[in-house]
Amino acid sequence: MKKLPVIAVIGKPNAGKSSLINRLCSNVEAIVHEEPMITRDRKYYKTDWDGIYFNILDTGGIDLSSEAKLSKQIYLQSKAAIEESDIIVFVVDIKSPLSPLDEEIADILRKSAKPLIFAGNNGTIHKESILSVII
Repeated sequence: MKKLPVIAVIGKPNAGKSSLINRLCSNVEAIVHEEPMITRDRKYYKTDWDGIYFNILDTGGIDLSSEAKLSKQIYLQSKAAIEESDIIVFVVDIKSPLSPLDEEIADILRKSAKPLIFAGNNGTIHKESILSVII
């Protein structure tokens, strides 16, 4: 049996990763909550887009500034998701300019050398900030 492609959805806490997964996978209910760090482990969802099947991987929000044990565990889970993925979707909250944390996550994702899709979520685009991450 052929292995399905894996798409990892990565971003900082409350960027809208689980909300995006819920929109892409009409048959799942990834937990969405205003409180950060609700998603802690990698969660796999099998779905299809126009008849092409793949696994989409929900991850907890990466917070490199926190020394909390939970933040470190979530980062390790996200790092494992990056390594096992075939494609990465980087979700950012575009209601506000990109943060230094967004920039750090973008650097990690660039170093992975995986195909990368940039997904803005939650509002009005701050074009200058987004271009700085894409370039």
